[in-house]
Amino acid sequence: MKMLAVSLTLCTVLAISQAAPIDSTVSWDKGHCYYERMNCSNRIGSFCPMCDGDGNFLPRQCWGSTGYCWCVDIMTGKKIQNTTTPPGTPPVNCSEWL
Repeated sequence: MKMLAVSLTLCTVLAISQAAPIDSTVSWDKGHCYYERMNCSNRIGSFCPMCDGDGNFLPRQCWGSTGYCWCVDIMTGKKIQNTTTPPGTPPVNCSEWL
């Protein structure tokens, strides 16, 4: 019984320590992209989406640390298949996917 209590306590502590803090200042009213951008990691090499003034995703997203670019749905930010381009190649015209 004591082992079960210790295990549950350990699991609870681990779960809480891995949880991200809730930022009550970030509002969904500003758009999904804005929300995602405010909650992305600002660590070197991490991807943070690019947004327009209305809080929508820009049609072309690029990951600066890798040089890859791709087209996304401007409302959801979901990658559009077959639009990813590696570094050094001309990017796909994302406006034709809108």
